[in-house]
Amino acid sequence: LRWINDWCSPTEAFYITCFSNCADSLPMWNMYAQNGGGIAIGIDKSYLKKQYNLDDVLYCDETSKNHIVNALKIFYSTFLRNERDPEKKVHNLINGFGLLLKNGSYAYEEESRIIKIERIHSFAIKYRTRGGIIIPYVDNIEIPADKIIEFIIGPTLDFELAKRSMYQFLSIKRITHCSGQIKQSSVPYRV
Repeated sequence: LRWINDWCSPTEAFYITCFSNCADSLPMWNMYAQNGGGIAIGIDKSYLKKQYNLDDVLYCDETSKNHIVNALKIFYSTFLRNERDPEKKVHNLINGFGLLLKNGSYAYEEESRIIKIERIHSFAIKYRTRGGIIIPYVDNIEIPADKIIEFIIGPTLDFELAKRSMYQFLSIKRITHCSGQIKQSSVPYRV
């Protein structure tokens, strides 16, 4: 696959935005929120499905051929059905459909993804650094404030202090519809 990828000379790259259907999970707090100190933002999933191509990740292991075939079908129907250039179609198929697959060990994430395709030399591509590596990204996924439905304060934060700070932040940003939806994680957590 790596050889075919190099041979195709891509002109486009894939970018993903990830969401979880699991709002309050100990493995997720551990993995993504620095010892449970983050805030999970609940977003109206029906809005995401209406506005973007939101696809569920398929969790599989080495022998899950059916999952791979299903991912290929989803990816083909979403992104490649109308593509006319066979070389580009092969490149996008090989590089893109893998974005819907994830190792079964991560099934607890219950992840859904929005996949965007951008031309490599597009002005929409921006860059940031993490761990000394330059990472390209696009920020053209827009979620209106009224589509935010809740906030869950991580299990290791001082809930009352975090809640007051969150109220203040929402007030300054004029997001008042969900200020009553600030919840405390129900996960018991030991540091």
